[in-house]
Amino acid sequence: MKSKYLNPVKYINKILYYCNKYIFCLVEKLTFSGNKKLKFPPIFIVGAPRSGSTLTIQLIVQALELSYMTNRHAKYFGMPFVVEKFFNPTNNIDNISFTSNHGRTKGSHSPSEAGNWWYRFFRKSPSYISLADANENDMKKFRRSVSLMINAAQKPLIFKNMYETVRIQPIKKYLPESLFVFLERSEIDNGHSLLETRYKVYNDYNTWWSVEVPDRNDLKSCHPGKQVIEQIRGLNSIVHEDLVKMGVNQEEVFNILYEDLCENPEKVIANLQKFLEKNGTKVARREYNIPNNFPRRTNIRIDEDIYKVMVGYSKND
Repeated sequence: MKSKYLNPVKYINKILYYCNKYIFCLVEKLTFSGNKKLKFPPIFIVGAPRSGSTLTIQLIVQALELSYMTNRHAKYFGMPFVVEKFFNPTNNIDNISFTSNHGRTKGSHSPSEAGNWWYRFFRKSPSYISLADANENDMKKFRRSVSLMINAAQKPLIFKNMYETVRIQPIKKYLPESLFVFLERSEIDNGHSLLETRYKVYNDYNTWWSVEVPDRNDLKSCHPGKQVIEQIRGLNSIVHEDLVKMGVNQEEVFNILYEDLCENPEKVIANLQKFLEKNGTKVARREYNIPNNFPRRTNIRIDEDIYKVMVGYSKND
């Protein structure tokens, strides 16, 4: 058996990580020419984890001429605009597979959450970040990186990382041109999927997975079925409250129900095009066909007793 310490890929990836973190990011600083108004709006998908966000962005970038963070951009997270400028992965996409594993996709042109890019500007924990929590210097770097990426792509830039949900305040403050896509899913189906993921990742239902809510510690002693429902409700409430707090107009938010997207993706895409045009951005369709619908799973895939507690709490509380 080959020792993990003798695996050269491990060391190459480590070197690349530190090059991105400390060297490649300097390219952005040297290239940026000033804090001008963005040529196109950045678009942020917000909502609870396991609400269908990966399928949503896969569908959107397959159908519309938008730029987005790919796995290739994520690999060079210190200077994604250079990747876009010279390799143009968001223009040269193939048919994207509508598959993923807990938000992760395969293929250099497939959408990426680009976590390491986000952590250049935002802390990891606690995950909720208000305006008061944001670091001014980091936020300037954030705007610079987004601006350079948009300039390289020459089209609007859409992001999918569900931690955006708990960063709405600084995003809107430092990127006032931003538009938001608010994704929601049936609470029971969303909770079911969260519990399923907990078990797949941790082999138990009690360990928290993905985006935290500010009162997570208060939920530690709760039944896992209650935890996931409160996670969904808490994050969706944050979206509503922080959008209002930051003065975001309803016309700057596009709402998607996951069930509607699965039933009629073409209608959702057409409405999103109209939404973008109303906000001053005309986006063309790509030449790829999109599915007529996406099947939704209806079978119970977790412990039935835990499922019953979750459903009872969702319906009665």
